[in-house]
Amino acid sequence: MIFKADRLTTTTTFDVTPIDDLEFESDESLTVSSADAIIEAPVAVQLINDDERPEGVTLTTSPESIREDAGPTAVTVTASIEGNTRYTTSHEIPLNITNSGESNSVQYLPITGVALMIPPGEAKGSVDFEITPVNNDIHQPNGMITIGSESDLVLGTTMIRLENDDAEPTGITVSLNPTIITEDAGETEVTLTVHVAGNTRYGVDKNLTLEGMGSGMPGVVGFSLTLPPMLSLPAGNESTSTMFLVAPVDNLLDESNETLTITAKGDNLGATAELSLTDDDASPGGFELAITPEIITEGDGPTTVNVTATLTRDTRYATTQTLDLSVAGPTIGTVSFEGVPDFQIEVPVGAESGSGSFTLKPVQNTIPETDATVTITAMHMGTAIRATLLLRDDDEATTRAADANAILLPEATRAIIASSVGAVHERIRVFQNGPSVQISGFSNGLSRVAMRLQNDQPRRYPVKSRWASQLNRISLAASIKERITVWAHADYRALSSNRNDSPLRYDGSITGFHGGVDLSFGRFLVGLSASQFDGDLDYEHSGGSTNRPALTAPFEGLYQINAHMLTPYINWSWNARSGVWAMVSFSSGEVEISDSELNPEEANTSLGALAVGVDLGLITAPSGFSLAIKGAAWGGQMNLDQNASRISGLDVSVYRFQMSLEGAYRIRLADQGLIQPFAEAGLRGDSGDGQTGVGLEMGGGARLSLPSAGIQFTGRGQVLVLHGRDIDEWAFSGMLRYAPGGNTGPNLELRSSTGKRFGNFQEIWQDTRWLARYKHRNAGTRLQSRLGYGLNVNHGSIMPYTGVELGHGVATQMGAEYQIGSQLNIRMEAAFHMQSIMRQSSPTIRALILLR
Repeated sequence: MIFKADRLTTTTTFDVTPIDDLEFESDESLTVSSADAIIEAPVAVQLINDDERPEGVTLTTSPESIREDAGPTAVTVTASIEGNTRYTTSHEIPLNITNSGESNSVQYLPITGVALMIPPGEAKGSVDFEITPVNNDIHQPNGMITIGSESDLVLGTTMIRLENDDAEPTGITVSLNPTIITEDAGETEVTLTVHVAGNTRYGVDKNLTLEGMGSGMPGVVGFSLTLPPMLSLPAGNESTSTMFLVAPVDNLLDESNETLTITAKGDNLGATAELSLTDDDASPGGFELAITPEIITEGDGPTTVNVTATLTRDTRYATTQTLDLSVAGPTIGTVSFEGVPDFQIEVPVGAESGSGSFTLKPVQNTIPETDATVTITAMHMGTAIRATLLLRDDDEATTRAADANAILLPEATRAIIASSVGAVHERIRVFQNGPSVQISGFSNGLSRVAMRLQNDQPRRYPVKSRWASQLNRISLAASIKERITVWAHADYRALSSNRNDSPLRYDGSITGFHGGVDLSFGRFLVGLSASQFDGDLDYEHSGGSTNRPALTAPFEGLYQINAHMLTPYINWSWNARSGVWAMVSFSSGEVEISDSELNPEEANTSLGALAVGVDLGLITAPSGFSLAIKGAAWGGQMNLDQNASRISGLDVSVYRFQMSLEGAYRIRLADQGLIQPFAEAGLRGDSGDGQTGVGLEMGGGARLSLPSAGIQFTGRGQVLVLHGRDIDEWAFSGMLRYAPGGNTGPNLELRSSTGKRFGNFQEIWQDTRWLARYKHRNAGTRLQSRLGYGLNVNHGSIMPYTGVELGHGVATQMGAEYQIGSQLNIRMEAAFHMQSIMRQSSPTIRALILLR
């Protein structure tokens, strides 16, 4: 500029052009100055900003939502400046990425260190990064991601939604392990498991209440239950489990299976599972009836009859059982009685039996009538159960059994004595006739005291009585050693009679089994035989018996007899074919009579018999032909007891003499053995009761002797050819003798034992009914045979053996006996027993200690 002279001021003009933009800037000061010294101070020109400060920055995201199963997803976050102004400098904005959803919502992998930049003068800036949702099969709420910044420029936050892609589960199921528990299992631990149904899981915890209950039906297996009250199913879990206890009630009741229902419920969920409690008791099998009294006499008047229904098995019914009972009316011609109304017997739950009663009122008169069988019928579950009682006539006797006993008992007695005499005599003939084993010394082994320990099946009587039973069994046994000989004999005798002058005809047989043991002293023989007899005789009665007005029509019946006999015997032989002998027998048994009109009637019998005989050798030779004459005479008395029924007491005496001629032919074998066929013929005379007269007998057989093996055997057949009373008899028999001696080598033993199950020691000697049949409940009887082979060992001998036992069935045995010195034997054996009636089998282990 030019400053003119004599001027106080001067002016110059120039243009200033500010840069007009949208940026928010500070005011600018423009200084005008000069280098001339006359200018003392500069002049300032102020440039004023006309743009407002930006309001701030807002954030936006793209995309705004991401599916759970999208995997790593690119996300853009943009920061935009609010308003029309801009910043003149760049701004870096750090981002905070946080989970703002529920704790159980869809989650994502953590993200850190993300920031965006807004360049100078720019309206926005952005940044790209990845978000990875956590993909699972849990049904969850949608998740939320919040993106913000701590920068003062940022106005608020932005969000991204994480969308759940899992459907809600369809519910729950419950399972149990085990699912079946038997009644006798005791307290049992059961595992309860709750499963989520479907392919997804719950995203929140489910709290479930547990409940258990039975069917509530009567007659089912009872139980006690210990169940926790709650069970939690954690979020995301497929299943959860807990334990609880179930204790079935174990008893003898035949119950229905119980179904135990376990329920889990809560949070709008619920499911059940079933646990079966199975009964382990067999069906009780029904009832049997017992009647008391079993016999009522016409003159007894009104009599109370007690009826007891007892279960046939050990199990019990789980519900009350009702039996409908009726009493059948009388039949024409029998003792009459007034009608009895129907009645019922109830057996309570778990009870073994139930009882009821009725009154029987016989019609009294003076007319001879047939005894009436009163039938009581109980109906249970469609099954008829019957029992009977006998209503006796008390007028003129019409005993049907008397005729049968009068004729059949003497013949049965003769057959029993003849069988016993034949068995003992044949044993004596073998002693006289064959070479015997000569062994020095004498054994005292005949008498033994036996103590048994065995694991037999338990019986329903007190322990004290059971041990008394074991101690009361007395054994008669003989080992094969030195001069002791054991022998066995069996025979079969067929009897029949068709006499026209008798109202009763019969046909049948009697079988006998004999086991014996004896001692020889030079020419003396002393022994004891034990015998068992069983006879069945079918008979026909023509009716019209004298003095028996009720027996007017023919009838058929069955006569059964059994006897159990002990026979001591002695023989003296003055040479190999001649000698005298004697024996005495004692027997007890039973007779049972039944026919179509008569219930089986039983009565006890007892028998005593004495027999003597002589054998004379007429022609004797070591080999070739021999001839002997034999004579015998015997007699016996059979006593039939009167029983509580219609069998009257009867005493029968029978006698017989025999004289026969026996021809034999000896054939020598190696080692002093021989075989001797023989034939005989002779006369016999019967006297006493029953059918008497004289007859002709013929017979034959063979004897085999093998001294080196200690064996002798006889087989014999015999027939009554003629008899004055037109009776028919024939028989066959066999005898085995074994006596090698010593404790080593082959060994055969026959054993018989008997004794009462109850009572004291002395009662054994009062009851000779040993070797009893299975239905003789008072006696316990066994027949045993044993075959073994003895071996020498240190301090004694040992003998393994096998055997068969006959008693209340058949038992096979295997064992070993160890003999220490001459006084102590120890025997251990295992047996398998098959009952003959019930067809039930059981194993047995026995220990036997023998002191001699």
